Amino acid sequence: MAGLLITEAIAEAKDNKENLILQTLDAEKAFDVVWHDSLLQKLYKDGVEGDLWLLVQSLHKNANTIVKWEGEISGNIPILQGIRQGAKLSMLMYKRFNNDLINHLQNTNEGIKIGTHDISSPTCADDISLLTPNEAEAQILTNLVYETSRRDRFNINPSKCELIYYKNNNLQDPAPCVFLGGGERIQNVLTLKHHGIERNSSNTPDVAGRIHTARKTIYALLGSGLHGKNGLSPVITYNMWTTFVIPRLLHGIELLSIRKTDLENLERYQRKVLKQLQSLPERTASVAVLMLIGAKTIEAHIDTRIITTFLNITKDTSSVEFSLAVGQLKMKEHNSNSWFIKAAHILAKYDLPDPLFLLESIKNKKDLEHWKKQTKIGIETYWEHKLTTEIENKSTLTYINIQDRPTKYPHVVWKGSHHSPFASHKANIKAKLMTGTLLLESDKHRFQPKRYNPQCQLCKTDIEDQKHFLLKCPILEARRSPYTEKLKLELQNLDLDTIDENTKLQLIVDCTGINLGRAQKDSAMRLEALSRDMIYALYTCRANILKKNSF
Repeated sequence: MAGLLITEAIAEAKDNKENLILQTLDAEKAFDVVWHDSLLQKLYKDGVEGDLWLLVQSLHKNANTIVKWEGEISGNIPILQGIRQGAKLSMLMYKRFNNDLINHLQNTNEGIKIGTHDISSPTCADDISLLTPNEAEAQILTNLVYETSRRDRFNINPSKCELIYYKNNNLQDPAPCVFLGGGERIQNVLTLKHHGIERNSSNTPDVAGRIHTARKTIYALLGSGLHGKNGLSPVITYNMWTTFVIPRLLHGIELLSIRKTDLENLERYQRKVLKQLQSLPERTASVAVLMLIGAKTIEAHIDTRIITTFLNITKDTSSVEFSLAVGQLKMKEHNSNSWFIKAAHILAKYDLPDPLFLLESIKNKKDLEHWKKQTKIGIETYWEHKLTTEIENKSTLTYINIQDRPTKYPHVVWKGSHHSPFASHKANIKAKLMTGTLLLESDKHRFQPKRYNPQCQLCKTDIEDQKHFLLKCPILEARRSPYTEKLKLELQNLDLDTIDENTKLQLIVDCTGINLGRAQKDSAMRLEALSRDMIYALYTCRANILKKNSF
């Protein structure tokens, strides 16, 4: 939420064509130097009395620690300052210790305001940020932080304090100079990091840096099997991708201005990784890469994060974020740079209610959970429709069928093989056939007609396409017949023994494209396993014959 306030201040300054100064100040070893007497005094003033106050005091007074090093244990070391790191109360304790500073900053009546809302000092724990329109106000607030740090016995580290200048008018103003009380100048930078979010003068993400971070995360997971061939099943590796890599790739990106080129670069990187995880060629259609593994697009990930952030604002009607949301949504034009207007556009994109309606209608946790569920349904429905439309326009994906909830669940080709490495290898061959990237002679001829003959190189009697390869080629009949008999028995059980060749081809390539009756799920898994083994057997037989004939 602190990051959201900074984003909204940047947007407001851009709308009004005003300059903005963003400072980030670092409290040196903040949790380790908390002054106990001051903390206890502030808690008492806030009404923490009696046994509760004594309990808090006993946690900090006369406390000791020991150090164990190479089997040796030190004597007791008294703890005279700081709060317990990792303890549940520590964050609340520090917030109270630091709260006087935030109140003093707001009472000065300096810094950025949006309407009547003071957002001059968005702060989370020890990460202090200051938002001001000019150099004079920036210096006033900085002086106040420095004076408070002297009084409460903590230091501001000048080497980690940074300032970025958002220039939104045509005036030739010099870069601002702001100094700490000790005389050290706060360095002006082009980019700074606050809460892990990199900010620059255009408030856009550093996509190259994000991809570099994601790539390092993937390298760290290679030992766990996060790679394509000879690795874990694509179903498992995709779960690793969404659990460990996506959060680092997209951290805080919902608060930044995403350009079309940024989004395309992120989408391209994800598609490349997903192709590698599924061992699919580069030429594989993008829609098939996403659909087979049940992946969300990067755009869907970002939109989900934006809507979720907005819904979380509705939890506390007394918060600055809630009041700011109401004001901005009522006052701003549809083309404003405001983050809340952006959230409104995304809600409309997925046919979800107006944001003001959500702010008024969500009264409790049950309402919030309901609308989060509706958000998931709306986003899944939108992308399912979009994927279906794209697949229908791809001639190479004629026999592939889109599964239910394709942005959440993998296709049966991967779902039915993720318990066995050898089954995953067979499924990879089938996935290539489904996506039209397992090149047969007719495919080669279509791309290079002067170089390749579409005729089957095994029987030399007909054009080698999917139907010929799977059902007709006489040279492969001996390898095909055991699977054909099993397929007949399965079809008889399903009352589908009178189907034509095209339907049979559909069953082999992707059985989910046929209505299998009540036993749809179990029948699909059995047919999937049978067709997977059949395609792999025919593929290896064909490859061995061609290899033998080449010598």
